Amino acid sequence: MSDSPHASDSHPLTLTDLLATCWRRRWLCLAVFVVVAATVILITFRITPLYEATATLAVERGRKAVDFQYDPSSNSVEFGFLNTHRDMLTAGPVLEQTLSTTDLLQTPAYAETTDVTKLLKERIKVTTRRDSWIITVALRDEDPARARAALDALLKAYTANQTAQKSERASDALTFLSTSVDTARGRWDEARRKEHEFRREHAIVSGAAETSPVSQRIDLLNRERTTLDQQLAASQALLKQIHDADRLNNPGERLLTLLRIEPIGRHPVVVEQQQQLYEAEDAAKTLEQKYGGKHPRMIEANELITSKRQRLVETVAQARSGIETSQQSLKLQYDELMARTAEAQKELALYRGNLASFQALEAETRSREVMFNRLLTRMDEEEVASRLDAKQVVQIDPPKTDLRPVNIRKTLFAAGALAAGLVAAVLAALGAEALDRRVRGAAATQELTGLPLLGQLPFVPGLLPLGKGGDPDHPPVLAEAYRALRAALRLTRSDPHGSRVLVITSSGPGEGKSTVSTRLAIALAAAGAKVLLVDADLRKPTLQKQLGDERERGLSYLLAGEEGIEPAASEHQRLDVLPVGVRPPNPSELLHSPALARAIAHWRTSYDYILLDSPPLGLVSDALSIGELADGVLLVVRDRVTTKGTLRLVLDRLLPLRTKVLGLVFNAERIDSAGYGGYHYRYQYGYGQRPDAGRT
Repeated sequence: MSDSPHASDSHPLTLTDLLATCWRRRWLCLAVFVVVAATVILITFRITPLYEATATLAVERGRKAVDFQYDPSSNSVEFGFLNTHRDMLTAGPVLEQTLSTTDLLQTPAYAETTDVTKLLKERIKVTTRRDSWIITVALRDEDPARARAALDALLKAYTANQTAQKSERASDALTFLSTSVDTARGRWDEARRKEHEFRREHAIVSGAAETSPVSQRIDLLNRERTTLDQQLAASQALLKQIHDADRLNNPGERLLTLLRIEPIGRHPVVVEQQQQLYEAEDAAKTLEQKYGGKHPRMIEANELITSKRQRLVETVAQARSGIETSQQSLKLQYDELMARTAEAQKELALYRGNLASFQALEAETRSREVMFNRLLTRMDEEEVASRLDAKQVVQIDPPKTDLRPVNIRKTLFAAGALAAGLVAAVLAALGAEALDRRVRGAAATQELTGLPLLGQLPFVPGLLPLGKGGDPDHPPVLAEAYRALRAALRLTRSDPHGSRVLVITSSGPGEGKSTVSTRLAIALAAAGAKVLLVDADLRKPTLQKQLGDERERGLSYLLAGEEGIEPAASEHQRLDVLPVGVRPPNPSELLHSPALARAIAHWRTSYDYILLDSPPLGLVSDALSIGELADGVLLVVRDRVTTKGTLRLVLDRLLPLRTKVLGLVFNAERIDSAGYGGYHYRYQYGYGQRPDAGRT
C-alpha cells in the first residue's frame, strides 16, 4: 500500500467511461431521451412560421469629385462605409416611417408588443460583403405578401430619409465652409502683415544670417585684424632686435647693431647722416695722409667726424623712437578693431534672434495660406458634389418573397431534437452517477483506493452459505474466481516457506467478508495447504452459518483463558475451523489480550495458512488489533454496496498497517454482459477436469 491512504477519485472522463456509464444507466438515459426529444418536437410545432422578403442594393460613387468611401490601398470599398448604410437602414426614423405607411401595426405580433420599432428592427436583417458594394436587406413577417410590402416601404423610407439628409447636409456644409474660408483669409492677411512689419522694423534683408550686412561687416573686420596681427608681429620683432642691441656695452657695436635693423638702417635721415659720416671719415683719412695727425686741419676733421657720429646716433634714436611710436599706434588700432568686432558680434546675435522670430512668422504665414487654399478647394468640391446630386445607394433587385418559412426546418429541428435528447440523456446518466455514492466496477474501485486488485468475484443471484454438505465448486464461475484469488495470494507471498496469517475485513456488514473467508480457505485447502479458518468477529459472528459449526466453546473461551480450546476439523480436507462460540460482552478487551498472540504463534507451527475473519473496519477498530499479529490484510469491497465515504474511512484507519495491506477482493461484481460467465465456464471445462454428470 502506498503512503496515501487512497487515490483521488477525480480523473479525466474518457469516452469509454462515458459509454460505460450510459450503458449502466441505459433505462434512465432512454427515458430522458424520449422525454426531451418529444418536448423539443412539441415546442417546434408551436412556432409561428415567418416568411422572408429580400432585396439587393448597390453602393455607387456617381460623379463625386472626392471619393470618401473608396480605399485605394485595398482597391475596395471601405467596409465601415457599408456598415454605416446598414445601420441607417434600421435607424429609428426609417422604421417609424415604415410602420406608418404599412398595415404592420394591425397584425397580432405588433399589436401585442409595447415596442413595435424594436420588433421591426429584430425582423430586419442587413448583410454586407467586404469584397463588393452589395447590400442585401431581408424582412420577415407572418404573411409573405405583407413582408414584401413592408420591405418595399422600408426601402422607400430609407431613400427619402437619405435625400432629405443629403440636402440638409450639403447646405450646412457650404455655409460652414464659406465661413471657414473667410476666417482663414483674414488670418492669412494678418499673418502676412505681421511678417512685413517685423522685416521692416528689424531690417531683415536675408533669410540666412551668414549673408546679412552685419555678417559681411564682421568678415571685413576679421580681415583687418589679420593685417594688424601681421604688422604687430613685425613690430614686435623689430623691438626685440632693438632691445637686444641695447644690451651691448660697446657704443660702437650697439650703433652698428641698430644700423643693421632694416627700418633704422634704411631711414632717409639715418642714411643721409651715415653718408655724411662716411664722407667726413674719408676726408679725414686724406688729410691725415697729407698733413699728419696733428695738423690743425686734421683736428678740425676729427671734430667734424665726432659731430657727424653724434648726429648719426641722434638720428638712429629718432628712428628707433618712430618704431616704438608705430608699435603703440598699432596696439591702439588693434584694441579699437576688437571693440568694433565685439559690437558687430552682438549685432549679429541679435540679428539671428530676430531672424528666428521672422522665420516663425513666415511658417505661420505659410500655414495660414495652406489652410486657406485647402478650405477653398474643399468648398469648391462641395459645391460641385451638391450640384451633381449623385445617388450613393441604388436598388438593383426589387423585393421578393420566398414562400417557404425561414424559421421552420423540419430536418434541422429533428436533428436538434435528437441532439438535445442525447445530451440530456448523457447528462442524466452523469448526474445519476455523480449522486451515487456506492462503488461501481473493479477498475473504478482500484483507482479510488490505489490498492492492487487481487480478485474479482462475480455476483451470483441467491447465493447461500455453504453449511454442512455444501459444494464449494458450485457455481463453477464463482469457484474459478476463488482459484484466481488463491493464485494471486501466492504471488504476493515473498517467503514460500512457513505459515502465513491473513486478516480478512471489510468496510461494513453485508459485504461478504465471511463468505470470502470461507470459500478462500476451502480453495487454499483444495490446493494442498493446511488451513485454519478462525472467526475473529466477536461482535457478530457468522462463520458457524457458513460451515454449519454450532459449537459453544470457541475463540471467546480461548481468549478468556480457558484451556483445551483447539480448532476442529471440518468436512473439507485439510481445513480446520475455530468459531467464536458464545459471543462475549467485552470483545475489544479479549482481542487485545496476550492470549490471541500466543494462540497465533501456536497455530503457525501447525498450519500453512491462518485466515482470521475480523469485524468490519468501518464500524469498529478490532481488525487493527488483529492485523498487528497478521502477515497480511485483505480488504473485501462489494460492488454497488460499499460506499465511497466508508471506503475512504477504512483506508485512513489502515494507515498504521499500510505495509501489510495486500490488496482488494472485489466481491459480487455485476457484469452487464454474458461474456464473463461464458469465459470462465469454458475455462473450467475446457482445461480443467470435467466434474461428474450429477454435479454438472
